Amino acid sequence: MARQTILVVDDQPELRTLLGRMLTPAGYHVVACPDGDTALVAAREHAETLALAIVDAHLGEARGEDVLLELHARFPRLPMLTTSGGLEDGHRLPGVLGHLPKPFGKAELLQLVARHAGPGSGGRRGAPAGSETAGVVPDDGGC
Repeated sequence: MARQTILVVDDQPELRTLLGRMLTPAGYHVVACPDGDTALVAAREHAETLALAIVDAHLGEARGEDVLLELHARFPRLPMLTTSGGLEDGHRLPGVLGHLPKPFGKAELLQLVARHAGPGSGGRRGAPAGSETAGVVPDDGGC
């Protein structure tokens, strides 16, 4: 069985990497995208295993709300979470089931992801020790 894919959409490369390092060891496949356009392409490419989208409410020039609405239009059953450094109303949009205010902790993230995407596959079998980012799509890669 394929691992569940978590789509992470954030314009901050550090946060995309951090989310991958938190989610990948828990057994999720993370696809990290810097903007809405690449996220929509990635969502289509990973539609069969896509379990959850985590979208920053502030995406540089694009609005996270627009990305959330487009993802919901194309994938109406996809659960979504928002993140931001402030109070947001994005969690009231269709398909958005929760909000993670920045900064958030690993336990809080994993609990919310497991609640809405289901538990991960328990980690990466056969991955080299210390390879916390195995399974994370590089910022210049597939997204």
